[in-house]
Amino acid sequence: MSPDADPFARARAALLVGIVDPHREIAGIGYFDPEWRLLGRRHVVGGAAHIALPIRTIIVDALAFGARDVVIAHGHPSGDPAPSIADIAYTRLLARTLAAIDMRLADHLIVTPDGTTALRALGLL
Repeated sequence: MSPDADPFARARAALLVGIVDPHREIAGIGYFDPEWRLLGRRHVVGGAAHIALPIRTIIVDALAFGARDVVIAHGHPSGDPAPSIADIAYTRLLARTLAAIDMRLADHLIVTPDGTTALRALGLL
């Protein structure tokens, strides 16, 4: 299946726009319906090596949009696409919290100028 025919691939691509910045971490959170239509998106700008994404904010947005799936992405200004221990812990906590309200964290993407790492593909979600 081509990426154009894959609704999840299109959804991921829409979320990644504007995430890579060489000076600071930027995160994007996408909220999707069951057909992978983007219902809403939030961008959050952080510092050079850290970003705060309050789980409460993600939950409130997901409920307001009536989302079924959530995808989060953030850039690593260092250029290292590997998830940090904090990235993994946060991802697992967010996934459990969303599951408790019958929603799903579909993926957490780490974006660098050289590529994207998907925590789901690494078996970390």
